[in-house]
Amino acid sequence: MTFKMVHENYNVQDLDKSVAFYQEAFGLKEIRRNEAADGSYIIAFLSNEESTFDLELKKATTAWI
Repeated sequence: MTFKMVHENYNVQDLDKSVAFYQEAFGLKEIRRNEAADGSYIIAFLSNEESTFDLELKKATTAWI
């Protein structure tokens, strides 16, 4: 059996600071950003040219129940 990691998700409090950290520390670049239609969250996807792995950083903009 072969295992391949496609993406990983982290929930963050400060999306801009988190994106900056991963850019600086690992050379990842933001490749896209999605915002929920109701504004409840924002997701930034980061990657690099060396792999197909995506890092997903999610910031909730409203309280989750």
